[in-house]
Amino acid sequence: MARLVATIVLATGCFLGLGILAERWVHRTGYRNMRVCLELKPGMSSADLQAKLGEPRVVVRAGETWWYFESPWVAAAPIRALIEVKSGQVVSLNCSESERW
Repeated sequence: MARLVATIVLATGCFLGLGILAERWVHRTGYRNMRVCLELKPGMSSADLQAKLGEPRVVVRAGETWWYFESPWVAAAPIRALIEVKSGQVVSLNCSESERW
């Protein structure tokens, strides 16, 4: 009986570990973007931001241009940046709900 329980626990642990690794592999761009986003500093240009985080999904809402970048599915909110179109500057960058400038 103890051997059966040990086998079940070991198998569950292996499947859980493989599942976590697979999830990290599938969403690797989002995890990389989150790590890079936390290192960015205010005052950067939109071209620099795009070079660091990749191609954004652009949304224009109420006269504001927001760029959304891929983030891990476990993040509380997507990585998003408010862009001033005329100057090409990043006005606001939100890496998560608690990390913003």
